[in-house]
Amino acid sequence: MGIIFNTIFEKSKNDLMHGNYTKIISEKIEQYNSTAIENEETLNEILFFANNLIKFEEKCLQGLSSKEILSEQKITEIMKTIKDHKNLGVFYELLKFVNYYYENLDNYVEKNYALHIYFLLSIISRQLKFFDGFKTLQYKNCLFPKRKCVKNPSLVDYANKFFVQKLFSRVLIGMKDGVPRASFYIVYLSLDLPSYAHHNNYFSNHRSFFKFYLRVLISSVLHEEFKPQNTTLNELISLAFDLFIVKPECKTKFINILRGLTNVKSIGSSLIKRNMKLIKEYCQKTIRGVSIQEITPWLENEKYSVSFNDIFVSEMNLSWYLMQNYANNNFEADNEADRWKSIDRTFPRFYCR
Repeated sequence: MGIIFNTIFEKSKNDLMHGNYTKIISEKIEQYNSTAIENEETLNEILFFANNLIKFEEKCLQGLSSKEILSEQKITEIMKTIKDHKNLGVFYELLKFVNYYYENLDNYVEKNYALHIYFLLSIISRQLKFFDGFKTLQYKNCLFPKRKCVKNPSLVDYANKFFVQKLFSRVLIGMKDGVPRASFYIVYLSLDLPSYAHHNNYFSNHRSFFKFYLRVLISSVLHEEFKPQNTTLNELISLAFDLFIVKPECKTKFINILRGLTNVKSIGSSLIKRNMKLIKEYCQKTIRGVSIQEITPWLENEKYSVSFNDIFVSEMNLSWYLMQNYANNNFEADNEADRWKSIDRTFPRFYCR
């Protein structure tokens, strides 16, 4: 294979070759280890290199399996770094992603995308450290009374978060059913950005409960068994605009779309099981004095029909425990007890069914 492809990475001083690509990729990763991604130019540089890795893998590494191209240990190390990071709570989608694919990511990577995904996840893992003290909700909640509202100082920090999320959207493109899966994720981001906005809780997507519907959405989209459908995607895109308008039927339509997504195969019951597993793994606590082992057996009953309410409330309960686990690392940056009273009241409804 010793042919040099000058078009593979035109801006690099070194060309990717069969014998040196792991070294060049490692050097490129280190370039983004000391500073946060703060502008489009830096983001585009990363994406340019990532896209050229796809071309390189296609032209130079044909016939090799992903395990031959990249050792399984490398991707496992990256996933572990992300999973164990104290700031993982800043990115709910990453938290779900690493728990879905921690042990089997290789099985869901599209051909010619192994290096692409490894490179982007490596960059993401190194960006997490720049979110110390990040206030997840502060960018949406002005610190001043309405009459004295000034530009929110946390908007710059949120821009850094958004750049990382754009990298993650490209990771999804390299997965099975990647393009439509990434499209659903972009819709999720467009709904998440204005939700719970400052100075306004009148619209349905500005109320605190809306974020749990969004978490059902992203948990479903990232699930291994998720099969994207263009019809559902188009419905969701159309509805995304209507959610900014006060229309009672919008909430019903949105929930019906989520019902459809979670009814596919065993996604619904799997989402609840995963959420229970996360509660146990991250918190190692009991739920209101009830052992986790005591409340999961009914999920093993094949005749049991999981309702959308079960899934929704499980996301709420997981969020509550994640807030405790990431209390000093801003999972919600929202420790007001009143905001969680209604969530706390749902515990018996979910677990005493």
